[in-house]
Amino acid sequence: MPALTILASQPGWLRKAQFVSKLDATFLYDEIHLKRSYEQSGVRLTPANTVGGGSRVVLDIGANVGMFATRAAEALGSLEGAHVIAAEPLPATFQALQSNIAVHNSWCMSENIPCASVTALQVGVGDDSCLGTSASFTFYPKAAGWGTLTKFESPESIFSDMDAFINNALDDENSTALSLVQRKLGLALRKLSPGLYKSVSRAAVQQLMAAKTVVECPMTTVSEIIERHKVGKVILLKVDTERGEVDVLQGVREDHWGRIEQAALEVHEENLKLVLDILRLKGKFENVHTMQTADLKDTSIFMVFAYR
Repeated sequence: MPALTILASQPGWLRKAQFVSKLDATFLYDEIHLKRSYEQSGVRLTPANTVGGGSRVVLDIGANVGMFATRAAEALGSLEGAHVIAAEPLPATFQALQSNIAVHNSWCMSENIPCASVTALQVGVGDDSCLGTSASFTFYPKAAGWGTLTKFESPESIFSDMDAFINNALDDENSTALSLVQRKLGLALRKLSPGLYKSVSRAAVQQLMAAKTVVECPMTTVSEIIERHKVGKVILLKVDTERGEVDVLQGVREDHWGRIEQAALEVHEENLKLVLDILRLKGKFENVHTMQTADLKDTSIFMVFAYR
């Protein structure tokens, strides 16, 4: 597994970071560590109440290679009783997650940066029906961020979303989703021959999807994680499971919703209404906000934030 190519503005620990697909690496760091994409609309990683003991946890569901887990570990710092639990089912991605947690922790120690501990779990997270079972996941080695439960796999949606996403990246000179060369070539091709540009863009996405594999992964629920790890409070429930967000929320027991102080989710449009209903009616969150950032314009992907 190759080491990550980093930008000059990024910290030294990324020189030893691991990734599955280079496509995701610098983009994820930029979005999560720098732009704080999961810390918007009133949601924050530092808990409002820092007084008192007990286990206080950030739950990272769909942890990928650990960019959010490491961001959360830094944000929690030395807060008493606080740590991060990161769940990632896919074996190759989980290997990178484990490595990056260790590398990031060592870097924080060498730089005297307070850093909370991170526990990595190699599991998928779903609803109550998945307890004690395994499930099929589709894995894209060249685009690991698209990995999902096979029952939620949607190639046409990926094509549509990636087409819009690439267009947005071309229009944003500060985007890290494309290299400078890719951006210049894309802009020129889109201007000179829109039809050819569409064909090339679709072929590129097809090439990324072509190497997919299906793997069996063990499953659990949010509530099972809360019980097994004796979690007193969930400072933030972060969910990015590529169309599996409803199942994740349905795996929260009624008596556990009160322990969850905040939630930040990537949600696909077909699930948006149900996710909002669950957060408001079952989760009883007083504040629930939906937003679509500039890089997600015209895609089916929204960010949802909830807090008490």
